[in-house]
Amino acid sequence: MEFLPSLVDLQAAVPVIISLIIIEGLLSVDNALAIAAMASHLPGEQKQLALKLGIIGAYVFRGIALFCAGAIIANPWLKIVGAAYLIYLMSQHFAEKAAEEEAAEEEGGESAVHAAGRGLVATIVAIEIMDLSLSVDNVVAAVALSDKLWVVCTGVFIGILALRFVAGLCIKLIERFPIL
Repeated sequence: MEFLPSLVDLQAAVPVIISLIIIEGLLSVDNALAIAAMASHLPGEQKQLALKLGIIGAYVFRGIALFCAGAIIANPWLKIVGAAYLIYLMSQHFAEKAAEEEAAEEEGGESAVHAAGRGLVATIVAIEIMDLSLSVDNVVAAVALSDKLWVVCTGVFIGILALRFVAGLCIKLIERFPIL
């Protein structure tokens, strides 16, 4: 069994890995911003705890999703289910945005943020559920680009590193610019 890719495999994989780095980096920024936004209503120490647990959850769930990547690659029907899931997420996002805009127009103002009423535990649970969802879509997106497990692992691992480095920056951006 060959553990290292050949030079030809590596050369063919470089464009895919670069694409995965870009996609994983953007998804990591999205994940970190979402965590920061969801925890922004909490007071000081609770906010820091929620942020820390959210980032840890993102790592854990990405690792679990990455562990399942081999099964996704081996079963083409799982790729179809994953693609349908991503289409569903996109559709749900736009439907919710349209409903929020409609509600805001009817009320004559901006829509309220629902997270403001949540306590620490409810916020952490919501963050972890979001982490799970984003981890699954990260790995599904990576598997869509390559059916080689080492390429997917490389891309997702880089995404995990990107999440670590951008999380602090995103938290500072949310604190400085709450509109984000």
